Amino acid sequence: MSEQNGGLTEGQGVGRVVLIIGISVFLIGLIGLFVM
Repeated sequence: MSEQNGGLTEGQGVGRVVLIIGISVFLIGLIGLFVM
C-alpha cells in the first residue's frame, strides 16, 4: 500500500465510502428526476 496523500490510511477508506455513497445518491436522484 503506497501512501500518496501524506499518510491518510483511515481517512482514505472512509472518504472512498462516502464518495461512493454520494455518487450513488446523486445518480438515484438524477434517475428519479428523469422518471418523473
